[in-house]
Amino acid sequence: MILNQAKNIMLGSREVQKAYLGTQLVWERHTGYDSTKAALVPLDSELQETDNVQYFTTLAELKTAAMQLNTRYAVYVGADSGITKIGNYEFRSYSHLTRIYLPNTVTSIGTGAFYECSGLTEIELPDSVTSVGDYAFYSCGNLKTVKVGNGLPRFSRSTFETCGHIESVTIGNGTVYIQNIFNYAFHQLEAKTAVIEIGSGIVNIDSMAFNNNSYKIKKIILHKAENSVSGAPWGAAGAEIVWMGEE
Repeated sequence: MILNQAKNIMLGSREVQKAYLGTQLVWERHTGYDSTKAALVPLDSELQETDNVQYFTTLAELKTAAMQLNTRYAVYVGADSGITKIGNYEFRSYSHLTRIYLPNTVTSIGTGAFYECSGLTEIELPDSVTSVGDYAFYSCGNLKTVKVGNGLPRFSRSTFETCGHIESVTIGNGTVYIQNIFNYAFHQLEAKTAVIEIGSGIVNIDSMAFNNNSYKIKKIILHKAENSVSGAPWGAAGAEIVWMGEE
């Protein structure tokens, strides 16, 4: 299933953007938070955002407060906060982190930045992100949707390894596209409905990029001429390979 974005709605003074997999709501994004800071937003039992927002000038301060919460939460990084990177192992094993929203000023995601964030359900990397380290989302077991912008040139080793419930991956659709997907980037997925869509800039997919995913990835869609990227299905035996041609 492909991620679908719903029409924006208003909730009080905040605008809410919602996205679905089929009819299932997988995330909702609010606007109206202070853009000069990072916001920590607790979620209720239905994973809806509450009004108990806390603001911080650094991620270190935010993480200290997050560790005191007994509930799941979302993090909004403000576009004017001065935060331009998510450091190595920044949120490692922060199991209550459910959603994080990055502005178009963040340029890099460090090695293991979200390693074993078992509560994380979706991630969208803006066009500004040009670097993602090895194991960045390793073992994010509840991650379902991944959307990657147009600035990232490659997926590093084991970027999404053992993210067992990924259902939708969309990779680049603008003027700059990802060019390389290295070994084990999507190793050991389990969701049999996983659909991966890759933009036309792709040049190389390593032979084990989707290793150990036999009959677990439903479809890989490439916006390339047929067989222009060698080695299909790159470890995903049983997947339908769809060549869309270059736009």
